[in-house]
Amino acid sequence: MMERLRSKKDFQLVFNEGKKIEGEIIKIYYRRSGENRFNRIGISVSSKVGKAVFRNKIKRWIRESLRQIEKNYNKKFYGYDIVVSVKNNNLKHNFNYIKESIVKSLKAAKII
Repeated sequence: MMERLRSKKDFQLVFNEGKKIEGEIIKIYYRRSGENRFNRIGISVSSKVGKAVFRNKIKRWIRESLRQIEKNYNKKFYGYDIVVSVKNNNLKHNFNYIKESIVKSLKAAKII
């Protein structure tokens, strides 16, 4: 089960107390939340990435990637607060490339 990080306070907590792993096109900030048995996800895409339609498409791809990852790694991947931030790159990539980038970053962070 996945919920969203909503408040500025939650995002700042992850940024300040969490760890960071930097991939090719994304940065992932994460921290273990002790009381929850589900993940809380926040997504940050700068306006430098593109117009609103494209930014929203990237957010949908990231959300769906995380849903699929959570489904595949159900026993290991729970209890984290995660913020996915998209770097200012020429994002001309597709869904599978973004998903593989997220998987690679989460494996490097030893989350999955």
